[in-house]
Amino acid sequence: MKGPITTPVGKGFTSVNVGLRKTLDLYANLRPVRALPNVPCRYPELDLVVVRENTESLYSGIEHVVVPGVVESIKIITEKASTRIARFALDYARREGRRKVTAIHKANIMKLSDGLFLDCFRNVAKDYPEVEADDKIVDNACMQLVMRPEQFDVMLLENLYGDIVSDLCAGLVGGLGLVPGANIGAWRRVRGGTRLSTRHCRTGDSESHRAAAVIHSHVALPARARGCRQGRNGYAESFR
Repeated sequence: MKGPITTPVGKGFTSVNVGLRKTLDLYANLRPVRALPNVPCRYPELDLVVVRENTESLYSGIEHVVVPGVVESIKIITEKASTRIARFALDYARREGRRKVTAIHKANIMKLSDGLFLDCFRNVAKDYPEVEADDKIVDNACMQLVMRPEQFDVMLLENLYGDIVSDLCAGLVGGLGLVPGANIGAWRRVRGGTRLSTRHCRTGDSESHRAAAVIHSHVALPARARGCRQGRNGYAESFR
């Protein structure tokens, strides 16, 4: 078990969370983002899912000093990891009845690395004709999220892009304390020092209940997942 640990900025030890994901091969981070009825926000009808590749890209942590004053950081993208996360996202969309998966990239500039990620997504998408597959450049996707987030359903991203965009999406519905996030193979609660109001906890509209819902959904217990979304009373009822 591990409690929240803040990673030092610019010095100190490396991220414990990143280390766990690599060691346990927790390759997929899943974050459903859904507006809550009792939390005022700009997009009360928002309902999307962020799928983030969890093991490579710039989070590989491979960097070194070339010469004093010049640092090189290496971005790792592999066909294996890109194909695996694309299939995870499309499997999730099929299982949950989602209509579309959008791959987010910067392949116009990083033609080899992000280009490989995009090619793998397009190849895997051929096996899922019932799910619409499209893509957007990451900077345009961020603008579109702020302007018209309802156009997105499932978003598929590399590691660093996913880290940034998933927090952006959480902000659209009230913050990190109101959205769950699962590393497939293990569970980790919300990052950082977020706080929930007493009102949210009483009604069951908190990240903890939604976290439990994601877990039950992943292990094919839909009735209990629905109960978790309804708070404590709904969860107890799902066992009867």
